[in-house]
Amino acid sequence: MEKVYVGKNNEAFVICPKCGFERNMDATRFRNTKTNVTVKCKCI
Repeated sequence: MEKVYVGKNNEAFVICPKCGFERNMDATRFRNTKTNVTVKCKCI
């Protein structure tokens, strides 16, 4: 996955660069983390 930025409403829109699968996800629980969050697509 690529970098994803979270909007003010705490939602992140993620697009897989390999298959184009799109997902809108709630990022509230990741908002105050200082580490990278890894997301895996269903195509892998």
